[in-house]
Amino acid sequence: MHILNGDSAAGCFRQAFHPPQEELLVFRDVLSCGRLKAYVDIKQWAKYRRDYWAAMYVKQGFDGIDDIATAPNDFYNDFDQLKCADKINLWVGCALSDHLLLVFLVKLFDVHGLDFSKLAIYQYTHADNNLTVIGLGILSPEQIEALKPESLRLNDAQIAFCLEVWEIVTAGNPEDLMRILKLKQASLPLLHSSLKSLFYRFPKLSNGLSHFDELILNAAKDHAPNTLRIIAEAMTQDMYPDKYPHIFDVVGDTYLFDRLKNMAQASLKKPLLSLNAMDESLRETTTKITEFGLEVLKGKQNVVDVNGIDDWVGGIHLTIRSGSAWFRDGDKLILQACHSNT
Repeated sequence: MHILNGDSAAGCFRQAFHPPQEELLVFRDVLSCGRLKAYVDIKQWAKYRRDYWAAMYVKQGFDGIDDIATAPNDFYNDFDQLKCADKINLWVGCALSDHLLLVFLVKLFDVHGLDFSKLAIYQYTHADNNLTVIGLGILSPEQIEALKPESLRLNDAQIAFCLEVWEIVTAGNPEDLMRILKLKQASLPLLHSSLKSLFYRFPKLSNGLSHFDELILNAAKDHAPNTLRIIAEAMTQDMYPDKYPHIFDVVGDTYLFDRLKNMAQASLKKPLLSLNAMDESLRETTTKITEFGLEVLKGKQNVVDVNGIDDWVGGIHLTIRSGSAWFRDGDKLILQACHSNT
């Protein structure tokens, strides 16, 4: 059984290796987006995650995610096939979402008593041109075949590390997350490197923006009113981790468009963006950055102080209900008092 993260990766994999259709499972979730909580069973988990995506799709003018939830070879729908599989291969790149799938799969093996000796990890890292392989979907079928890595069998220490990571990313304590991010050595270095991008989901002390919101605002400043161009620019990151330390945190246009709309909500004391409509599709929405949005980008205003915050980093709820919020300051997280009265 082969597990691929997303239809794009699965499509390229099919063309590369031509496996029988029944031997594929496609994971159609992005675990780096939205809240993560404790795992109970696969049906409850699938409903919880699909409800999250369905609400986002409806907000963007779509009917829902029925076509995704009922797509063939779906990991959530066909999970029981893993219980009788002789061999289970997970094919991943370097993305945070790929590595969260890895630790989620290890958690499932642990909870459901599956045999870890059947699990093999195929980890792609770099293409011939030294391009970082964020996910298999960026490779051609020919590259996927030519660059096929050696399989990794997880040892006891690596399994324990994955289980620890899962507990930390689904818990509500940022201090545990920071502790594991500061490890100088980890049994799975690529997993550890991808986790470091979670740090940039926290609001920056100077302006209160997560790195995604800052990318969107900068793109809006340069490319308004073309929302499609804004989202495209926000999705484009250089392939140099020293310049973009959150490079492994890659998300799609649906998630970014949702964040764009959140910054334009009329319920905010001071919206950062202005849209022509809140219920139109990406192509039919026009966007302008507000004066407040420009001030926030320049660091003259802190959006959390003005509008508050209600966001999630895994299981960590970013909020100011207690009068303070977690901010990133350099390479540290600090709990800072906020002045918002929202």
